[in-house]
Amino acid sequence: MTAATGDPLREEYAIRASAFVTIPAGTYTIGVNSDDGFQLTIPGVNFTARVNENYSGSTSTASQITYGAARGSADTLGTFTLATALTTT
Repeated sequence: MTAATGDPLREEYAIRASAFVTIPAGTYTIGVNSDDGFQLTIPGVNFTARVNENYSGSTSTASQITYGAARGSADTLGTFTLATALTTT
């Protein structure tokens, strides 16, 4: 897809993926490496620690980690703990 600038070398895209998963009880740290923004949502979890999150211009709920600004390739991390297994989409 050509960007609104009309430059055929510049592309903009978005991906939305979902899955039906069971996460066993335990503590997990999930990382996302992105060049510019992203938002990861895991229904039923509460991210208790967040590293390098920036949600300017976006919102981020307890079940999300978000980076909502331009940046070069970098990592954002979120940690959550489950007392019992969680089946979620």
